[in-house]
Amino acid sequence: MAYLTYLSGQLNYDTNNERLKIITMKVYQESLPLLNSTAEAAIYTSNKVSGIRNETFFNNTNGARFIYGQVKDYFASFGSKSVENKMVKSLPFPNLIKKANRTTTTNY
Repeated sequence: MAYLTYLSGQLNYDTNNERLKIITMKVYQESLPLLNSTAEAAIYTSNKVSGIRNETFFNNTNGARFIYGQVKDYFASFGSKSVENKMVKSLPFPNLIKKANRTTTTNY
């Protein structure tokens, strides 16, 4: 903001580039808080959805990884040389690593 105030006081500052005109930069500067809050809302939603996804996959009692282990154990009971066990044993389960939640962007 101080820089725009400084430029406003300079009588010889003139540009043909519309994006670098003082009024355009002031309008953009005034829109930054709204853009920032929109980004923060998107980050919050992303973190919330990631938590739901992690709960769905990694819950110890009814998550997909738990059920996957039960299915593999069931087919392992047929014997290690059975055709069914070999088919299921080769199926990989994606190892989704829980990423750290992003933080908000407002660090003025």
